[in-house]
Amino acid sequence: MITHFSFKNYKTFADRVDVPLTANGLIKRLSCNAVMMGGRPILKTIGIYGPNNTGKTCLILALANLKNLMLNQPHENLTNSFMDDDVIEYDVEYVIDGCNYRYKVAYDCKKNAYLEEELATISIAPSNSHVKTYTPLICRRKDGVDIPGLDVGKGSSLFSLFSSDYPIISTLKFDEESPLGKAKKHYQEFANSILLLRFDQPLDLNKTLQLMQQDPRAQRFISEFIRNCDLHITDFGLSEDVVSDVDLSGMLPQGVVPETLKFYSVHGKFRVPSVLFDSVGTQKLIALSGYLYEAIKFGKILLVDEIDSSLHHILTRAIIALFNNVLNKKAQLIFSTQDLLLMDLKRLFRKDQVFLTTVDPSTHQSIVIHLSDISSRDENGFRGDEDIVDYYLHGQFGAVPRPELFELLEEAVNEG
Repeated sequence: MITHFSFKNYKTFADRVDVPLTANGLIKRLSCNAVMMGGRPILKTIGIYGPNNTGKTCLILALANLKNLMLNQPHENLTNSFMDDDVIEYDVEYVIDGCNYRYKVAYDCKKNAYLEEELATISIAPSNSHVKTYTPLICRRKDGVDIPGLDVGKGSSLFSLFSSDYPIISTLKFDEESPLGKAKKHYQEFANSILLLRFDQPLDLNKTLQLMQQDPRAQRFISEFIRNCDLHITDFGLSEDVVSDVDLSGMLPQGVVPETLKFYSVHGKFRVPSVLFDSVGTQKLIALSGYLYEAIKFGKILLVDEIDSSLHHILTRAIIALFNNVLNKKAQLIFSTQDLLLMDLKRLFRKDQVFLTTVDPSTHQSIVIHLSDISSRDENGFRGDEDIVDYYLHGQFGAVPRPELFELLEEAVNEG
């Protein structure tokens, strides 16, 4: 699970953005929304709200981009457009198997090079989870590499082995029982635990398909999930018999592979190929169900951009509540949304689980506001258990759209 994430100079964000995912100890409400792990209370879900084009998606993609950098996979080299700087910086703290780590990286997007890296363990003070001690395990700097027990300074024969084309830990082999071997294993497990689902792109049904083919428990979970979420479907599953003898590949939605015709849904007495007959909203539920199962079953971190897209508000709430539930002790959900009804500090979220994006009118840069930082003593403050939608709509947490469309309508319909 992630305990803290920050980044700098990525897309719409120029200045450093901090996203803490540890629970604020001063907030006592909805304690089940956090879980103790590695000596820290970690939030199970966070929601990112904001108007269009203020950085919600960028914040989600920054974390997904870090995953790809950690695994040396294809990634986005998009620095902030207003900055004359080619280097993106990422800093993430995470806990896995009860061990706390911090990974930092500075990546030059113009040179496609890992300039600086550090992987460190974190010791948490027993009496205060905010008191942390960092012990570096591996450190790459411009003048050399620090690895305990090895001479890898800039002038050493080993230094040339560490190409800036790769994250340094991927080039090293360690005894799996050693601290470095254990840290590398956890590093890879953490990066691979980050799942990204974007509803603004062609739907990825392959994960759901593979899980239903390989895991009977996943098949039961997904079938029950779809039946519970879609009032018009009496059964959902996977069958070879659903595929028609007629070539239907030309009828498939963009990005959907023919094998997904094996998905069936039952409407009354009729069983049909789901991807051809069910709504876009139901297709999104099918795609989401595989990611939900994998995250909850295996303790992964699910990133969902625009989680409310084409989904009923009640379904979205139920999905968030699934992660906040006391039975969930290892999965995390980080999502963006424009559904203000989800901004429910009475029954769904704690104050420290809500982040708002806006744009600084003086710099045109995206910024993030953490509700937990707004004290009830501030001019626009609140306690954290009241209805805050009015606060938001009146622009007390940042600018909101104020469309003046009447003149446009008048001009469009004016015959003169």
